[in-house]
Parts: sequence; C-alpha cells; structure tokens
Amino acid sequence: MNCSHCSSSNTARMKATTKLGYNQYRYQICKRQFNERTGTQLNHIEYPTEIVMLVIHYYYRFKVSLDDVVELMAMRHISLSHQSVHNWVQTFGIELGLKLRARRKGKCGIPSGAQVKWHADATYLCIIPRGHRQVIGITCLCPLGISSH
Repeated sequence: MNCSHCSSSNTARMKATTKLGYNQYRYQICKRQFNERTGTQLNHIEYPTEIVMLVIHYYYRFKVSLDDVVELMAMRHISLSHQSVHNWVQTFGIELGLKLRARRKGKCGIPSGAQVKWHADATYLCIIPRGHRQVIGITCLCPLGISSH
C-alpha cells in the first residue's frame, strides 16, 4: 500500500495495535500511520470485520429480520442495533452476495453455463398398517429427463 501523501511504500510495523486488535503500520518517510483496514469501507466501523461478516451471513443465510439478527448476536453477547445491521447489509451484503454467487456457480453437479430445467415428480406410496389403507404423497425434485420411476 502506497502512502497517498508521500507515495512511499516503505513501511514499518508498529508494536501497538488498534483497540480492535488490528496491526498498525507507519510510513518511514512521512511518519503517517495506517492499519490493516485503512482504505476499506470497514475502516470506520467500531466492530471487528468478523462480526460484520457474521451478521451479514445470518441475515442472508437464514432469511430472518433485522431484529432477529440483533437477537442472534445478543445471544453471543454482542450488542447491536437493527439500524447497524441494516447499514451493513446495504453496504457490504450485495457485494458479498455477488462474490458468493460467482464462487458457487457450477458447484452443484451441473456444468457451468448449462441450461437445466427442473420439474416436480409426484410419487405415491401405499402403506397398509393393520388393515387400514393410507396414502402418503411424496414430492421429489429431479432434472427434466431423469425420472424417479
């Protein structure tokens, strides 16, 4: 990372860390300081990066409300407001979701770029316990062209 003031890349790691535990560095020429999160959108957030990413993961993975995410984090003894969760989801969630979707593409047994249509195949089982007839409907999702019969 080059200094925006003196354009130097000559840095030294300082012994001190930020209050969140991130390493601090100093440019040798201009003596300006920076840390691991300098220059990112996470720089001015008062919570560690891991907590922010966990909140976004809870929100998208479990499809819960903002207040539910706040409650989940309270169970971990982390105090948040629903507005903080909303801001983080709007700021980082969309970009993170696009990156995760790009990484996931083609990972479920279907080649990347293949057009696969799915249909529901209904199968009925006849179960006869002690002379009583019961019919249970089971729905199976399978790719078009592959039958479960």
